[in-house]
Formats: sequence, structure tokens, C-alpha cells
Amino acid sequence: MPANKNPKIKNENACVFKLLAIFCIAIFIGAASGIVFTRALKTFTSTNTKATQTLATTAPTGKVLGEQDFKIAAASSFDCANPTYAGSPACKGEHPRLHITKDNLQEFQSKVANDYKAEYQALVNWVESKFNVDFDGSVSNPVGGIMADYHALIYLLGPIPGITYGHPIADYGQRSVQIMMNWVNAGPPVVSEKAYSYRHDNYAVMARAYDWMWGQLTFQEKTSIANWLADAGVYMLTHNSKGITNGDVGGLWSSNLAESWFPWYYGLAIYNDGIRDADAQQIVDFFGKLMLNGKWL
Repeated sequence: MPANKNPKIKNENACVFKLLAIFCIAIFIGAASGIVFTRALKTFTSTNTKATQTLATTAPTGKVLGEQDFKIAAASSFDCANPTYAGSPACKGEHPRLHITKDNLQEFQSKVANDYKAEYQALVNWVESKFNVDFDGSVSNPVGGIMADYHALIYLLGPIPGITYGHPIADYGQRSVQIMMNWVNAGPPVVSEKAYSYRHDNYAVMARAYDWMWGQLTFQEKTSIANWLADAGVYMLTHNSKGITNGDVGGLWSSNLAESWFPWYYGLAIYNDGIRDADAQQIVDFFGKLMLNGKWL
């Protein structure tokens, strides 16, 4: 998360993004197969007394995420003709699709309003304090990153009862788009050897913001951002980087998993959007080669 001298604010900012992490695996498995986390999954036990409550999501088939579901996800191709994936937001061409979908958006809004209001207010206040800042930190700062997804998140969740905002909700959306376009217009993506940490992965930040702001982007903006993300993803598949050598896993080490780029995430953001579909397919399919099938996981 962005560097902050106040550890309380830093922890509260991180808490909100932990909420997004609850649905991280669902991007490829839950969202793709219709299988979501069941009542066995609990959230935020160390940050909020209300957070010990069970996440009340129900799997359509009553299944828990397990070995069989990973086998499904490890298929050689993310194929929308396969019934397993056909109902996913990506195959249906829906946005948002990364962490937050049309089906769980209301749940996120309710969870923030009822269980994490103080933490979310702290996040809004922090974003407000940097409203005109595009990039928090420096290129060499592993905890810094572009601010586009923070603004996009506030816009996507919309007005939360009891939360005080410094700007109209629409302004946060406009800032997200502006930051994305400033970054894209600065030049082609420059991929370094490793990502260092998840906030340093500005491609993932861009992917989230693109997805969450999809409905507000013009066709030209969508095209520019999708091309930028696709170029970055294809480069990562064909050039050596942390944990990847000649298009394959370079070594089974935790640092490879923690510090590497995850190009399939960018590919999923632009998947089936009619812009770089062939490249998006290639990038998404790399997930099975790199993360599953006896590789990093």
C-alpha cells in the first residue's frame, strides 16, 4: 500500500483492499465456473470485531473450492465455449469483472457500509488528500503506485451511507480516467525485471481501473488502455523476468511468486472486449502454465 506515516491509516487502507482479496481466486475459478466461496470463509478476523462474521455467500452447487475446481481452472485454455466458463463475466462481456462483478457489487457496498465504515472513511480521506496526485511514490519505491484504482473503487462503490466525501462521486471517476490516460499517453509500457510488490505492479492497477471504469470510458480510451495492457502482457510472456525464463517458469521460489508480474490478470481485464482478443486469450491461458500444473502453486 502507499507509504504513510500514520500506521493506523495505512492499516485501514490495507483493510479495504483485503476485502477485494476475498474474491481474488474467484476471478479465475469462482467467477468462471459459478462456484463462489461458501460459509466456511471468514473475513478480517484481526481487524474488526464485526469482521469475524462469516461471509454469507452461497455456492450455487453447494461446493467448496477444492482440488477439482483447480483442475477445472488448469485447463489448457480459458474457452468461453466450455460451459464451465460460459457464464463468467469475461465470457459474457460484462464489466466489472475483477474482484467485483455485477452480482456481488451490492454485497461489497453493504459490507463496507455495515462492517468497514471507519476503514473505508480512512481510505476516502487518504485518497482525498492526494486527489491531484497521479502517482504515490516513485518508480523505485516498491510501495508506491498510480492512484487510478483507488479513485475507480470509490466511483464504482458509489455513495456509501455515512461516508463523507470531499468531491462528488463522479469526480473520482473522472480522476481515475485522467490518471490512466496520462499514464498511457506518457509512452509504451516499460517492463522491468520484477514487480517488487503488488502496488508496484502498475499494469494490475491499470487493469483494475480499466475494468471498474469501463462504462465511463470512451471507445478511444478503451482502445488505448487495452492496447497498453496487451503490449505489457505479451512482452512479459516473451521476455525474461522474475521467475520467467524463455516463456517458462525459471524457478520454484516464493520470491518468484511474490515479485513477478501476473499478466493473465491484465488479459482478463480486456478479455472479449473486441480490441486485442487474440493477445488477451494468449495472456490469460498463460495462467495455467505458470501458476498451476505443478508450477508456482
